[in-house]
Amino acid sequence: QVTTRRGLEPGGVSRGVSVTDGSGEPVSRREFLKYALTVSAAVALSEVSLGQSIVPPLTEGDEAPSDSTRPKVGVALGDELGEITRGALAAMGGIENVVNPGDVVFIKPNAVGWGTGTIQDNVIVSGERTKPEIAMAVAEECLRAGASRVVLGEGGLSTRFTYPRAYYMDGSLQVKDAIAALNEEYGPRVSFIQTNSPAYPWVFVPSRTNLGQVAVSGPVMDADKVITIPVLKTHHSCAVTIAMKNFVGVTPTGLYGSWRYKLHLCDLGMDQIIVDINRGIAPDLAVVDASIGAEGNAPSVGPDEGISVDMRDRIGSWAVLAGRDVLAVDSIATRMIGHEPLWVHHLRWAYQQGLGELREEEIDLVGARMEEIRMDWIPSSQSGYPQKEEGH
Repeated sequence: QVTTRRGLEPGGVSRGVSVTDGSGEPVSRREFLKYALTVSAAVALSEVSLGQSIVPPLTEGDEAPSDSTRPKVGVALGDELGEITRGALAAMGGIENVVNPGDVVFIKPNAVGWGTGTIQDNVIVSGERTKPEIAMAVAEECLRAGASRVVLGEGGLSTRFTYPRAYYMDGSLQVKDAIAALNEEYGPRVSFIQTNSPAYPWVFVPSRTNLGQVAVSGPVMDADKVITIPVLKTHHSCAVTIAMKNFVGVTPTGLYGSWRYKLHLCDLGMDQIIVDINRGIAPDLAVVDASIGAEGNAPSVGPDEGISVDMRDRIGSWAVLAGRDVLAVDSIATRMIGHEPLWVHHLRWAYQQGLGELREEEIDLVGARMEEIRMDWIPSSQSGYPQKEEGH
């Protein structure tokens, strides 16, 4: 039996959740690993045109996107990251409409490689990863709203734990010192964990792929509220990597291999895995770092890979987006870089499978007009996303 975070207890989530098989008996990580190794050999996805893309059929229990409430996406522009983060949260309705007093909040920044490199040359300043200023501003807003605990977490590609050593983009402060300052002011409520560590249990969510289920880190599922904070980038296999894709980082490399290749090679590919993970986690808020990102064949920056983009060079300032409908936020961010969400498989499939809103005319953009934030952006040449013709 697999479960979703929202289905564990009325109005919330169960602490110390256990995973069971069909008989109700707990399933150990060893038993799951045995299951994973007996799954039929994964096949690589062949390149398909947009018109021939595999679309998983809707099944009983899926909900069509609701027309009863229009999702709101807040946008704030400026040069001070903490300030525009709070501005974006205010524009979308305020963090107090997400976090309740006493809530345990899990925050997932894209922090792979935080704390490596030098102060001047690292994955934060290159645009490959979320800026710590944004993640820590969101953490403080959660505390102000009354959160009992705020847990930041990242799994990365190994069990290394360098994240708290990361510096703010201007080199003024390390994350560990920012956490210490918050704990000094609000009490010992903030921590940073390595979600890929075997110290934490894995909880399995349903998957429409031939894998049948996907493991995610227990602390994510144990939280009352979950927040995703990605940086805005294109992606060499998934076209874009924003709020929904960010949660791939809470799946275990110990089960799925280096670069989580077993997830990439399942029958419906990583795009359906992304949808499955988001359905299981049911995130409560997305905050997108649109300050310095990466275009082209990101998520990494380098020769034949992605290219750093400072949004100030494209739209005159940095931006932060925020909203409770994670798909709506991703669709606005995707349009912001001149991409069409319907051409991004995991976004289209998420909409078709009832995870949120994608249609631009059904989303309220607050704080800026799309014309103010839309910019040119080089798509990935490897993801199957349509390339612009020369001269267009």
